[in-house]
Amino acid sequence: MPRDIVVEHPLDEKEIRKLDRQRWRKNGVADLAEGFTLKPDGRAGGIYFRRGPQVLELYYELSGDPAYDILLWLRGLSEWILPERASISSAEQPAIRAELERWLKENDTRAFFDETGTS
Repeated sequence: MPRDIVVEHPLDEKEIRKLDRQRWRKNGVADLAEGFTLKPDGRAGGIYFRRGPQVLELYYELSGDPAYDILLWLRGLSEWILPERASISSAEQPAIRAELERWLKENDTRAFFDETGTS
């Protein structure tokens, strides 16, 4: 096999969790203020929401469409990532989304919401 061919191997759950912890440490997730915080990383990043000890993470990318500033994946609305992974009830999700939409508007951020994988 030529040396320039890269064979990708899927990450197992343990490796994914390790990468998550590294990203959260880099982003200072443990020290976030209450509410929403934007943590950019190049053309992508995370929007974190802290409520007491609970934190959720939403992934975003900068938009190539001039109608939007970011493309935001709402899959993260279904799970708290800290202090330990736990489901966010379907009753709580609309309230958190409404707070997110209000926060984005207050920060003049036009977002396209990708609802793939949301409950």
